[in-house]
Amino acid sequence: MRHLKILILVLALIPANALAQKGSAKKGPVDVLLMGSSTIGGPLGFKIEKALKDEGFTAAKSLKSSTGICRADFYDWRVGAVQRAKEFGIPKVAVLYLGGNDSQDLRLLPSEQKKLGRARDWVRFRDQNDEWRLHYENRMLEVIDSLCDLGVSRVIVLPTVAISREKHVKQQDVIRELQGNAAKRSKCGLAMSTIPEVDKIPPGQLQKYRAKDGFHVTAEGATRVWNELQKPFIEEVKRVIPDRQKPTVSTAK
Repeated sequence: MRHLKILILVLALIPANALAQKGSAKKGPVDVLLMGSSTIGGPLGFKIEKALKDEGFTAAKSLKSSTGICRADFYDWRVGAVQRAKEFGIPKVAVLYLGGNDSQDLRLLPSEQKKLGRARDWVRFRDQNDEWRLHYENRMLEVIDSLCDLGVSRVIVLPTVAISREKHVKQQDVIRELQGNAAKRSKCGLAMSTIPEVDKIPPGQLQKYRAKDGFHVTAEGATRVWNELQKPFIEEVKRVIPDRQKPTVSTAK
């Protein structure tokens, strides 16, 4: 009990922001920067970062949980992606994973409302589908092109993994389509599927490979995705950055 009281006292003396920053990536120039929502900080993001480093690339992660494209009023990746890329020396390759938090209506910023002459700020997915799709794809395009204009050579877009939440499957399908469209329209974007053949199964059967929320992959789920994604992903990074070599493993005892 005495030790527990001491621990509580120590934690109370640590600034909250210090605890929040623990585990944050050390900022500095990198070859590849992984950006996006919390999936970047989970098992899939870990696998991608490790594989890149194993190939001799410098890599880091920069994420903000609960963010996406729909709620630019909460966090606008059109601004945030550029800021984060600058913090890491404008990497040659940027990786974006967004969309898991976008199974919702889209909210326009006041400037967007004014430009469109709209009185309402919300665009509903259910009954304003065409307009929702237009705004979503254009916003995603702006995120990608903001990085291209900054000097990033390639933006690899990773649309969301297959999910096990039945009620959100339809909207996630649309989100993947729109992210792919945006990448094709962009100056330097490329979309790569995160849904391997083994994950093209009914949502209920995916549950054991997903967290309770149905959107985040477990360690095993990440392995299923990465097993298929790794080869084309690493090949593309090597194409953009051809002068890196795998680190040598010392055999000295």
